[in-house]
Amino acid sequence: MLPIRRPALGAALLLLAACDATPTAPRRASGTAPSRVTAADNTNDAPSRENETVYDLEGGVVTFYCSDGRTSEPVALSGRIREKTTSIGTPDGTVRFHQLSIPDGLQGVGTVTGQPYRVVERSNIWGHYAERGVIGHQRIVWTLRARDTMETYTLTYTQHYTMDENRDLVMVREWERAACS
Repeated sequence: MLPIRRPALGAALLLLAACDATPTAPRRASGTAPSRVTAADNTNDAPSRENETVYDLEGGVVTFYCSDGRTSEPVALSGRIREKTTSIGTPDGTVRFHQLSIPDGLQGVGTVTGQPYRVVERSNIWGHYAERGVIGHQRIVWTLRARDTMETYTLTYTQHYTMDENRDLVMVREWERAACS
């Protein structure tokens, strides 16, 4: 069982790996669109890149932990998350990026009650990096809503980060908020 406490950790590690030019190869579902490079519509013809990655959550199990001590029942997930990343290089060498996620048939079933759950995942990550470092922001929201009882569990995770001279990610500010009703 995978407790969701810090869902943004993987995204931060992927960002660090991308900055170091380390290959990052998440498990791709069939039909994943490859990245493509195009010329931007500006006078400098700065290259841009679009990439879509599909994460298959089939068989994953999550449990949400509330601030008042309650927990959700374990929920078996099915469906996928599509992440679309767009980056553009500027003439001074800076790379700006933006990433959005789109749920694709994402749903869940309680492993104890068999109750169906609506599962919503939204992420918005943006930033830029250059020789002088990285500045970025990410916000990830996961929501489980029981279809029968309407119990709702939401986890919101927000980070502002930068990179130090050793190329280590440094969290300037981060928040994690769990809401259960």
